[in-house]
Amino acid sequence: MLRIADELRARPAGEPLWTAVANAVAAQFEPPDRKSEAARSPDANRWMERIRFLFTGPAIHAEVLKASAAAQGDVAKASAERTRARRANEWHPQLSAGVVIAVVGLVLERWPRDGASGPVVPLIRRAFG
Repeated sequence: MLRIADELRARPAGEPLWTAVANAVAAQFEPPDRKSEAARSPDANRWMERIRFLFTGPAIHAEVLKASAAAQGDVAKASAERTRARRANEWHPQLSAGVVIAVVGLVLERWPRDGASGPVVPLIRRAFG
């Protein structure tokens, strides 16, 4: 979530908020070598396995959720900066951050349960769409 906040700050200023949010979240779940032909390599498959592992072990998933909740304030700050809200504790930035946490949590809970047969990024984009 901290990386999502950083990526949200780095997105182009003219990009609509929810497009920027979807892109910021998706960027965290792309294989590191996504832009190259090697994206279908064993490294990309290993990346998928690591993401899947984080969300299939209940104890690890619980820790991921706790860390996400702890970082929610940073996502709210990034949303406030992007929308020019005066403070991160205003309704809109806090609500935006809550939606980000909820969508990511739901997608990553459903993805392994639904078979996790492909990349998670299309599901993230669909949820934010």
